[in-house]
Amino acid sequence: MDEEAKRTAQTASVLGREFEYAPLSDLYDAAPTLEPSLDTLQARELVHPKREAALRAYLFKHALTQETAYNSMLMAKRRALHKRAAAYLQTHEADRVNEIARHWLDAQDNERALPFLLQAADRAAHAYASTEALAYYTRALEIAKTLEDVAAMRRAYEGLGGALSFTPELPRAISVFQEMFEMGKQHDNVLMQISALNKQANILSLRMGQIEQAEPLLLQAEELAREYQDKVGLGEMFVIRCQISLGTADFDTAMHYMGDAVQVGKDLQVKEQILWGLAHLASTYAFMLRFDDAEKVAAEGLAMAREMDNREFYSDIKTTESILEWRKGNLDAAIKAGEEAAQIGERIGLSIMVVFGLWGAGWGYWQRGEYNAAVDTLQTAL
Repeated sequence: MDEEAKRTAQTASVLGREFEYAPLSDLYDAAPTLEPSLDTLQARELVHPKREAALRAYLFKHALTQETAYNSMLMAKRRALHKRAAAYLQTHEADRVNEIARHWLDAQDNERALPFLLQAADRAAHAYASTEALAYYTRALEIAKTLEDVAAMRRAYEGLGGALSFTPELPRAISVFQEMFEMGKQHDNVLMQISALNKQANILSLRMGQIEQAEPLLLQAEELAREYQDKVGLGEMFVIRCQISLGTADFDTAMHYMGDAVQVGKDLQVKEQILWGLAHLASTYAFMLRFDDAEKVAAEGLAMAREMDNREFYSDIKTTESILEWRKGNLDAAIKAGEEAAQIGERIGLSIMVVFGLWGAGWGYWQRGEYNAAVDTLQTAL
């Protein structure tokens, strides 16, 4: 193989086993020789074009070929090419945050990689891709600690603990938030401490049923939030208090905290908190037999959940919709809403939504006289 073809293979290997022509041409210094070099690589069956790709792209025929080309370069050359690849993607394809993060990491520029790691982690978490999110948040946290970037540390801790809360590793999630609290104290960051206290209390009370253990954490969070006028922390505490009250059937107290939480959300224009309030307000109205109010709030909440692409609260409100449709005798609609809630809950790993959704669908089948389907559905829920 001639030197130009070898250099082309080396440069392409930095981009990965699959690589596009546009970034390769940007990284390649001898533009006139790029086309004949690619022809040589194709003739030797080392790479081949990806016919189905939207953009002009190629694929190393074997992963070993790409790895060999990559490892044949000096470390300094590899770092320089990764730096240029990251800069190219930031300018031309800024949404490819996973790849940008990888290139900055391989360029050994962790400071530049950090914001893209966090973006990649947030995207994975939003898609409920817990394994991917955990990996990104863990790496981001390691870097943030080294750089002593407190804002990034808080974001990584919150993301890591939140992602763990969608897995069976709830004790590990609590440990993450305990460490976050200590780090907040170490850096005299009260808002970080309030967030950590709330999130520990949330898991202990609502996911593990340990309400007594959560109570002192909530009291401490409220005291700090009021002292330092942290409306976000106060709103989060109201949300948790409301959910605890709902779980113990104390509806009057739940409505009180719910109103406080929604008002804070509106004051701060925090859509997530407003949506949470709508979801729980709809279900609470339904339990209180205020069905007309429940329908109005559920419709508003579903519209907002669709707009935000928030599948957690969408499935939550769908369980309420199933009950409302069942009450009106719209059994087909009740079954459909319940099954949709269960399907979404299963996809995102929220078993409680699976249970409530199947419960609504099961009673719909029962009322329709399809007893075998009803029993099967309700047994699955149990």
